[in-house]
Amino acid sequence: MCLQNLEIHWCGCAQAAEGTAAGGLPAGAQVTLGFNHARIQESTGELTKAAGEYRGILAAFPGYLDARLRLAAIARARGDLAGAVAEAKV
Repeated sequence: MCLQNLEIHWCGCAQAAEGTAAGGLPAGAQVTLGFNHARIQESTGELTKAAGEYRGILAAFPGYLDARLRLAAIARARGDLAGAVAEAKV
């Protein structure tokens, strides 16, 4: 799947919390695509975009621990150790 298609699928993450999101994907698949998209952005240095996507995931799925840990990693990468600790707290 190309990045453009991944972005199209990710757009409905907030709706995924209610079952089937845009494109007819189950909520679990939708959030996984969103997380993977954010990881790609993070790995290419687009930290602000990645952080926004992780926050979107957490808005829809507050217990998604991996998204919270990635936010902590982004804060640490930016040199914000206090922010990294705050993000890692559940």
